[in-house]
Amino acid sequence: METLIRLTTEVPRSQACLHFRLHPHSLERIAHTKESAAVLRSGLHPLTKQALPMPLPKMTYAMTSWVDLNRVTEESCWIRQFDDEMRAFAEIRLREIDAAKRRLRLAEDQGDPFGVRATKKESEALMHRLQEEIAVKQREILLQTSQPFHRAIVQVTRGGLQSDPNARLTETLDRTHLPSSRQ
Repeated sequence: METLIRLTTEVPRSQACLHFRLHPHSLERIAHTKESAAVLRSGLHPLTKQALPMPLPKMTYAMTSWVDLNRVTEESCWIRQFDDEMRAFAEIRLREIDAAKRRLRLAEDQGDPFGVRATKKESEALMHRLQEEIAVKQREILLQTSQPFHRAIVQVTRGGLQSDPNARLTETLDRTHLPSSRQ
């Protein structure tokens, strides 16, 4: 049933007899949207009611134009350690995600609708958890590396950019952060 709302004094006299119709579910949608916004503001996901990941602190470091990130990443042993650690961490989880997808495909091929539904629910929960673990690890590595990287850039910039600054940046990162090179 539709709700009629009569337009009154705001409308010119020639249109005073007009009505507009409001769909009955519109008010429910508005209320649902307000509830979802309140849940989001409290730090929870509106559908799952699970805590949202904490946002990264704002890093206000400007990357200077001379830094070649690809080259420094390839040459620096210190950065490569984090890269290898992240790759190994993610590889295990990505294999688990692939296995969950294969189980789901197998259940679909067998044609059991109840089995498909249960497997799909389990697979989605597993994939969500593993993707969240990967995102947390990425944030952790970013927090561990951003300040030392910025300090090394500042140190190299203060030393001047006459010779190869990317090689000096790589050398500075490895010298100050690798335990084997501190001797």
